[in-house]
Parts: sequence; structure tokens; C-alpha cells
Amino acid sequence: MESESNDRKDLSLPGHQLDLLQSSVAWATGRPVILLLFNAGPLDISWAKEQDGVGAIVACFFPAETTGLAVAKMLVGAEGANPAGRLPATWPAGMDQVPPIENYTMIGRTYRYYGHEAPMYPFGYGLSYTAFQYRDLVVSADQVPICGNLSISAVVENVGSRDGEEVVQLYLHWGQASVPMPRWQLVGFRRLPIRQGQAAKVAFLLSFSQRAVWDGQWWLEPGTFTVFVGGQQPFQEVRLPSNVLQTDFHVFGDSRSASQC
Repeated sequence: MESESNDRKDLSLPGHQLDLLQSSVAWATGRPVILLLFNAGPLDISWAKEQDGVGAIVACFFPAETTGLAVAKMLVGAEGANPAGRLPATWPAGMDQVPPIENYTMIGRTYRYYGHEAPMYPFGYGLSYTAFQYRDLVVSADQVPICGNLSISAVVENVGSRDGEEVVQLYLHWGQASVPMPRWQLVGFRRLPIRQGQAAKVAFLLSFSQRAVWDGQWWLEPGTFTVFVGGQQPFQEVRLPSNVLQTDFHVFGDSRSASQC
């Protein structure tokens, strides 16, 4: 289906695989079908996503030798197995969301600029057999000097029925940049094991360099910024049973090159 020097023409499942999937669901007579995808890039799985007969969709990508054992343990939850992977790229809903490869402007590309139409699954998306809730978002200061760093912390609680791991994602939004900037950008993440009913505190350091904008050189500017902390991107149509916290902070001081800090 895909390999080095072999580009796909579209997102369709190859050959008769969609027919096979549809037949499997039809003959399952009410029993859930699990769709396992072994792929490098996104595929058109819109039919599977909309079917009640498809109980789960697992993006396995290209795993290693013990794939069968690992997938089996994960599906049945053996030995405490619980999925915690997150999508490393945006999963488009169709070819109309895939920009031409010759276009290097970045407009419409990657999670940082998606926004006109919701993708099938956003960057950072992934399900778990348990659920997590976020609270107590704290920043070390709401006024930060132009060359200053910012400490950020939050508490994550496992409110589900079993132990699990959560991937905490930290995003930054520029409110008043002088050059075009992404709507938000991932600036940190942590993967935390949290037992059922327990909570963990996660901390990040947002450095001044992560606020820099490119205008011939890396440049620091004053203004209002927003940070988001959660197990997913903010404001997504395809959402997890979780929440995303946000807060603003203000950077003061004269604009300058990041090399001057």
C-alpha cells in the first residue's frame, strides 16, 4: 500500500479491504468488530467511524516483531494493558484537506493551522479504557518580562474505573504577534501513569525561546499569550471524555532579538 518511492494517489483502503470490512460487520450479527490499521499514513475510514458495528478503530502504524501479542493484550486489557498512544499527526477527513505537496506555505497544514473544517481525528487524539480530569492550573506569574520563563502546573486525576496513562499536552497561543502565527502550538507534553482514583501533578517550564516569532531572526515580543493544558487540543469537535484548562499571561518589555536574552 505504501513504501519508499511509492506514493498513494488517495486515502482509500487498498484493494477490496473496504468490502471485506463491510462484509465482516454484516456477518458479525451484532458482535463488535475491531478494525486494526497497519499503515504509515492516514486512510479513509469514514465508513467504519460511522458504523455502530465497528466497536473500535486501532491505528497500529508499523509495529515490531511482537505486534500480535501486544495488540491482543491491549484489546483485552491483559496484565493491566491500557491504550495511551496519541496521534502524531492530523488525520484528515478527506483528500480536500490534504494540501498539494508543492505548497510549502504551511497554510492549512498540520494541527497548528487546521481550523476551517474539522479533521477526522486531530493531532494528539487517543482513547483510553479510563478517563481523566484536569484541575488547578497554575502559572508562576501573570506578568512575565520579555526574557523571562514561566512555570506551569496542573493536577490530573484518574476518574475512571482502572489504572491508566495520560499524555498531558501543553499548547501556546499568541494573542498579538506582529507576524502570522499558528492558532496554537504544542510546546510540551508528559506521559504519566496514574492509578484509578488517584491524581498526579504535572509541571512544565515555558522558556522565553518558545514564545519567539520568526521575522528574519527569532524575535521576542510583548503581548498577551494563552496556555492550554489537557489530554487533547483545545476546541476540537472530536473530543475525549476529558477537559482542557486555559489561562492567560502577559509579557512586558521592549521587543528584542532572542539572542539578546
